Amino acid sequence: MMVLAALACALAFVPSSPRSAPSTALFVKSKALPFLEAPKKLDGTAIGDYGFDPLGLTDTLKDLSYVKEAEIKHGRVAMLATVGWILQQVVPHGGYIEEANPLKAVTALGYGPNLQILFAIGCIELATWDKTFSGKGTPGDFSFDPMNQLKGKSASQIADRISLDSGCVPSTSTNGMRSCMMILRVATVAS
Repeated sequence: MMVLAALACALAFVPSSPRSAPSTALFVKSKALPFLEAPKKLDGTAIGDYGFDPLGLTDTLKDLSYVKEAEIKHGRVAMLATVGWILQQVVPHGGYIEEANPLKAVTALGYGPNLQILFAIGCIELATWDKTFSGKGTPGDFSFDPMNQLKGKSASQIADRISLDSGCVPSTSTNGMRSCMMILRVATVAS
């Protein structure tokens, strides 16, 4: 027993094998944060991919199709929110609710209509669940093209048409309108 204890103490002071410093030739810098390494899965091939992942969340996903699908969905919701925000202040409501401030209109409605909206969102999420999480098909393409704008287009042309960048402007405008209303306490659309 004493021999094992002496051997363990002696091994604690044995120098480890020399390690070589990692080669910097293998590391690519991120476009978004040039002082950080680019994430492995963000190689710049996707639309809107500038290598921004400081928390390393892309390392936890097997592929990025779910993230692309979510980004497109959030962009589309922001587009609808921008239109709804403006219509709330401009269009007469027909007596159901006379609140022109979109922030106050949510609470003025009450629980019933808000729960209906939440239920409709849940139905849409359940209907698109398999496509969202399976990674099958082109992200954002739900084969809904009533005006035949995608007829005869290749898969890459369809993917470019359903661009991730198209959601950035509505997201920014919705955030700007909400900030203006909250901070300045004025309507974002002149009446």
